[in-house]
Amino acid sequence: IYPLHVMWETGFMESLTSYFSDWFTHADKLSGRSLLDSVGEGRDWMVERSLAVPLRTIWGEMKENARLASHHREQRGAMQLLANYIKEAGKSGTKKGGKEWELHVVAHSAGSIFFAHMLQHILELELPLKSVQFMAPAVELKLFSETVFQAASQNQCPLPILYLLSDDGEREDTVGSQLVYGKSLLYLVSNACEEKRGTPILGMNAFL
Repeated sequence: IYPLHVMWETGFMESLTSYFSDWFTHADKLSGRSLLDSVGEGRDWMVERSLAVPLRTIWGEMKENARLASHHREQRGAMQLLANYIKEAGKSGTKKGGKEWELHVVAHSAGSIFFAHMLQHILELELPLKSVQFMAPAVELKLFSETVFQAASQNQCPLPILYLLSDDGEREDTVGSQLVYGKSLLYLVSNACEEKRGTPILGMNAFL
């Protein structure tokens, strides 16, 4: 077994922490009342509205970087290179008397966006993709449908196994703390990071 880890240093969580810190510090100015006086949906709505512009910019850059990693004009994107290296390693192993390789993918959160774009290279190179597992995938349902689900419906790749929280679990989760944002990170992505509030995200039971 050869585990290959794609570590994606986006800076998103660091930026999010910084924005939350500023939002908490200046809550009175932003909301017109104390943060401690605003509870539940009202507080979360104010956080989403107040941070939507900077978060959409950062999230948009992240998604574009994920796309370009698989769509570099000169075939030098990280995922393009990785797919080719896997292909060559598999050939080499088989020539040396080894068994045919199997490729198993596990993608967490925004890693599902990376995989959605990389899939075309896996299919073009005919890599032996045997399983796909998504943990709280942060990929838009639209992108998932156009890439992974379309390929799965044509038996070109396995339909992903999803590991998700229940919607109650998503609503009981927090980002930062209960005083900052009282839902999961995927709710924040859906309501503040995407271009349209309430964008369907694969990892949210509410949209399945």
